[in-house]
Amino acid sequence: MDVALTLPGVVLFIVLASFFRRTDTLTFSFLLSITAWGGLARALRSQTLSLKQQEFVEAARALGLSAFHIIFREIMPNLLPYIGTNFLFAVIYCIYTTVGLFYLGLTTPDIGVTNWGMMLNQAISQGIIMIRNPMHILFLLAPITAIILLTVSLVLLAGIKEIFNPRLSEEE
Repeated sequence: MDVALTLPGVVLFIVLASFFRRTDTLTFSFLLSITAWGGLARALRSQTLSLKQQEFVEAARALGLSAFHIIFREIMPNLLPYIGTNFLFAVIYCIYTTVGLFYLGLTTPDIGVTNWGMMLNQAISQGIIMIRNPMHILFLLAPITAIILLTVSLVLLAGIKEIFNPRLSEEE
C-alpha cells in the first residue's frame, strides 16, 4: 500500500496507458483501478484501527461475540460512510484521469468509448478556439460544462450523508 501511494497515480496511469496503447474497456478499467486503490485502503485501515479501540467493540469482545459479528455488525456499519465518500471521490479521480488521457491522445479512438476528453481533443485540434464564430465555442464549452456539472453533483452527493445522518444533526 505504501509503494502504491508513493507512485504518482496520474503519471503511472499515463505510462501504463502509453504502454498498453490499444486497450479495451476492461483493460482500461483495470489500469484505473491500479492507480486508485491506495488512498481508500489507507483511509479504511486507519479508520478500522481507530474503531477497533472503541468501547462498543471491546464490549462485543467481552460478550464473546465472534470475530465475524464484530467485523460485519459493529465495525463495517461505521465504515460505510467513509467507503461511500471515498468511492465518490475515486470516481471523480477516474473521470479526470480518463478525460485527461483521452485529451492528450494517449489512447486510440477504436476502444469503443466516446469521451469528453476526446471531444476536447478534437475541438482543439480542429481549431475551434481560433475560429471567430461564437457558435463553434459551444463545441468546446459543452464537454467542459458537463465535466464541471458531474463533478459538482458527485461532491454534493458525497455531502448528502451529513444531511440525512441523524447522529450529526443531534445537538449536544
